[in-house]
Amino acid sequence: MSDGHFDRTFLPKTDYRSAYMAGKAAARKIGEQALIDTLEDLGINPEVKENILKLYKQKTTDR
Repeated sequence: MSDGHFDRTFLPKTDYRSAYMAGKAAARKIGEQALIDTLEDLGINPEVKENILKLYKQKTTDR
């Protein structure tokens, strides 16, 4: 019986796993675009903006 937690790394190398990874990448891209739009709306310095985006990409790809 499952405890409600499911480790996605156990998914087989099939279309299901590919779809999960594609969805994860799409969500990351949407989040990145939202962050870019927010930083532009706030008028953040371009150098600071690039550093923030670099940190965002680093943190989201490590997971």
